[in-house]
Amino acid sequence: MKDPRFIVILLLVAFALRAGLLVLVPESATLAPDSVDYLELADALRQGDGYSRAGQAELFRPPGYPVCLAAVNVLTGGRASTVMPWLQVLVDCLNILLVLALARQLTPQCSPRWAMGWQVIATTAIVYSCKLLSETLFTCVFLLLLCLAIRVARRLSADDGVPYAQLLLLLPCLGLMLYLRAITLPLVACLVGWCLLWRRWQLALVLFLGLVACAAPWVMRNQAHGFSGFGCNGDVTFYRYHATALAARQNGRSFAEQQTIHTTALLKQEGQGAQGEFAAREWKRIIFSSPFEYALIHLQKSPMALLPIEGELARMLGADVGGNGTMAVINTHGFSAGVGHYFGGNLWLLAPLSLLVLLVIAKFAFAGLGLWTALAQRDQWLVHGLLVISGLVCVGILGPDAHPRFRVPVEPILSLYAGLGLWRVSRGLRQKPLNSEQEAR
Repeated sequence: MKDPRFIVILLLVAFALRAGLLVLVPESATLAPDSVDYLELADALRQGDGYSRAGQAELFRPPGYPVCLAAVNVLTGGRASTVMPWLQVLVDCLNILLVLALARQLTPQCSPRWAMGWQVIATTAIVYSCKLLSETLFTCVFLLLLCLAIRVARRLSADDGVPYAQLLLLLPCLGLMLYLRAITLPLVACLVGWCLLWRRWQLALVLFLGLVACAAPWVMRNQAHGFSGFGCNGDVTFYRYHATALAARQNGRSFAEQQTIHTTALLKQEGQGAQGEFAAREWKRIIFSSPFEYALIHLQKSPMALLPIEGELARMLGADVGGNGTMAVINTHGFSAGVGHYFGGNLWLLAPLSLLVLLVIAKFAFAGLGLWTALAQRDQWLVHGLLVISGLVCVGILGPDAHPRFRVPVEPILSLYAGLGLWRVSRGLRQKPLNSEQEAR
């Protein structure tokens, strides 16, 4: 696809969809529970109180997104909650261009338009670009890292010298990712392992040393405030969700009852540092007491991150849908009653939301076909492995904490493979896929 007009049209459509949603919803709809914490931390930074909350050093959340909000507050006179979603809409349009760049690197020259198109209409990306959360910014830096890592891996595979400039550019990407979301730690660790498996020593070394160098200052800062780690978010989450799910099954309680018990025990600890250390000890004790049972729970819950987000879109627009207890209604009164309960009487929403859900299902189906097509090129397993492992880590690590929100960084990878799958269908399923040499020609 060499016609820039098509790219411009897709970008205009993407901006219209995201900006249109932002115009239609009230400002309160752009806020999530985590947004309140982000804004509080940003206010503390703006007022010169440091990265703290209620007079105590913040150990729970990494500082990347609150720093961005604080900067926008300074530039706009305290209007970050209004301006930041608009900036994120622009960043999400940049993410679409990065999907195009990835598709041009990895797939035949006629499929990037499909990958870009899938990302334009990705409901998860649209919804969370309009919310005051870090997912959109993290996804942007994550895609930049993948583009660079794939270029480096290909240069090393071709024995075309060591691309020092591109290796060095990985370092700021690692730092930005890490300070936006702590999931960068296990994500990059898995990418390092994949590079070692393929003997790409230079890339693995830069990723590992870069991760350590970026994390070390914050770890030392946290140790000075009573917590030995990069942040206690992961430990508290594992205790309140992962360990809770296992303990609830073992003790014959509901998840809500067990979580109340765990939360009460956690809040008895004074300060975030003590809470983080307590949570780290407890989740390890509970999960390691029955690792196989926990693994089964984890595998059952992680796919929840792949569920459609269309209900959240409807709620942002003011519709009363997605009430609690839908599964219980389905179990006791059947599927039709469950649908009625979910839509809360707003059955006029059934048709448009069903179409959007079918679109999500179609995207998963095409992504599966695209991945199968990509894996037929065995000489490209190294670079496709970087994408697949990234997606599996972002979704697979969630377990009982799984939520479609956390699929935002994976959505571009799904779009890329869905584009390849749709291109494959357009060529005919029975036709042999192009190998990398044919693709290059």
